[in-house]
Amino acid sequence: MMIDTRFITLRAVMLTVLALLVVGPGMNLAKVAPASLGRVVSWSEVIAVGTVISVGASDSESSTASIRIEDVWKGNPGAEVEIDLTRTWPCDGSRAIMGERAVFFLSRVDGTLRIAHAGLGRFTIRAAGDRQYCDVPDQVITMPTDISRVAGPTTKGYDWSAYDLEALKSVVIRLDRHGGKK
Repeated sequence: MMIDTRFITLRAVMLTVLALLVVGPGMNLAKVAPASLGRVVSWSEVIAVGTVISVGASDSESSTASIRIEDVWKGNPGAEVEIDLTRTWPCDGSRAIMGERAVFFLSRVDGTLRIAHAGLGRFTIRAAGDRQYCDVPDQVITMPTDISRVAGPTTKGYDWSAYDLEALKSVVIRLDRHGGKK
């Protein structure tokens, strides 16, 4: 008895396609590539501490946010900036939370400011006693070795570390002066 291998190959292809259609939409195969803090600094036109004062939405997704600038580390943004939160690809984590205070690394794309490094250039600031810390995603932002970290939360598939806000500011300003390099 002769078996037609074309039928077996076609069946295997059909089953693979069916499996991808069923399982594929839930899979997130794309990931943001790691980058050094120096590279993120060099990609950013504006780096500043600010508070989100409004979030605009189109349909069910946030599309813009306004940030009141409190402390400028790089650039000349003015007292308030509007940023585009539109996702540019599946792993783009651009978002803003009303009232959130963070360090924002902003790059200009097509004439609008966006959160750098696929939305991961947003380090939330939190207070602990009389000190302020910001949370940085370890797996996508590699920090220089001369800044001390403390353990942070594990969320959204990333391990986060906390860094002293003033120490981070000094490192960012130094990196900016040296073109993103130590």
